[in-house]
Amino acid sequence: MATGEGKTLMAILPAFLRALQGGAVHIVTTNDYLAKRDADWVGQPLRFLGLTVGVVQADMSPLQRREAYACDVTYVTNTQLGFDYLRDQMAHLPSELRLRLHEPFSCAIIDEADSVLIDEGRTPLIISAQAQKPSDNYHKASSVAEQFQATLDYTRLDKEKTCVLTDTGEQKALAVLGKDDLFDPEDPWASFIVNALNAKEFYIRNSQYVIEDDRVAVVDEFTGRTVKGRAWSDGLHQAVEAKENLEISAEAIVLASISYQCLFRLYKHLAGMTGTAMTESDEFLDIYKLKVSAIPCNKPCQRIDCDDQVYYTEYGKWKAVAAQVGRKHSAGQPVLVGTTSVDKSELLASLLEERKIPYQLLNAKPENAAKEAETIAQVGRRGAVTIATNMAGRGTDIALGGDSTAMALLLTKAAVLAALQDEP
Repeated sequence: MATGEGKTLMAILPAFLRALQGGAVHIVTTNDYLAKRDADWVGQPLRFLGLTVGVVQADMSPLQRREAYACDVTYVTNTQLGFDYLRDQMAHLPSELRLRLHEPFSCAIIDEADSVLIDEGRTPLIISAQAQKPSDNYHKASSVAEQFQATLDYTRLDKEKTCVLTDTGEQKALAVLGKDDLFDPEDPWASFIVNALNAKEFYIRNSQYVIEDDRVAVVDEFTGRTVKGRAWSDGLHQAVEAKENLEISAEAIVLASISYQCLFRLYKHLAGMTGTAMTESDEFLDIYKLKVSAIPCNKPCQRIDCDDQVYYTEYGKWKAVAAQVGRKHSAGQPVLVGTTSVDKSELLASLLEERKIPYQLLNAKPENAAKEAETIAQVGRRGAVTIATNMAGRGTDIALGGDSTAMALLLTKAAVLAALQDEP
């Protein structure tokens, strides 16, 4: 079902039907903003028909979550749902449960189903606890990895996102460390070296992570946001910290874990909606036993889908993007450019600066993420240029001409803060 054709509104029809049968109905969205918006907006017809509607947000207490899940229909993100399930698996008493005690997995209706069920399907949700104190071996292994050369000392396995030492690399590591065996159970070094190589090759600053307050903050590859409290497991997070020459955090042990595939296959009734599911129809059928149906647009689409343009170099591509942005900006059209990483968003920003084109930058860096509301409010204004990592694709409503209400609130807040600062 194409964008703007009413997926969010149509979801309440099957939700109402399943809720009448008495089971828990979860309408799953990709972020807290959408969960709150949808519960307030399309939850109104459900409330009018006599059903209770709840919403789960990241800052809610266990009691508030329990009350939300007890409603007939609950709006919740896939992340919050997954972690609440894991916490329930660790609960000692029924009173500690967040989800319903009886039939907690009756029906799930998933917005952006291809993203949640396919793209993030194998993503593990992990609850961990601090274990032993960090080892000094991470810094030593990082210095060894910096001396290694790809192909000669190790092989990159891009699909698995890991590196494998060659015989040459293993001998070089033993010589540098002054050891006889990298796999000695009493003094193992192999995992430290491999993690250091993985951090070097596959985990790039301002792409997979950013540095916040001298800490490594993981960037969610699907939302472009940093995720508070998230860390890579099996020593990889510590290897990245060593690469950045930061203080090594305590290692963790896994207490509970589940993937989205396993989580959503717990449901008795599972359905979803998205504008881009046909290309994954075979996977939906194989993994979830779900058939994909295409709903035609209510009226002919007026959007013009241009042919792809392929460039010899990435830099040449971004120069062409900057030129196109310049033409649209001169014509007064608002422009939103989506990028896949912080680095690429900043590359485009530098090219726009060369052309003296004003822009707003929205990515995972704290100084940019902090002004997200202001940036989104201005995206649709005449001549506005906005560069965003895929965090901007989270479903925020962008109004042509700009969001006057949001802008008024932001300007009022700025004026009040300025007045308070001027007071003696």
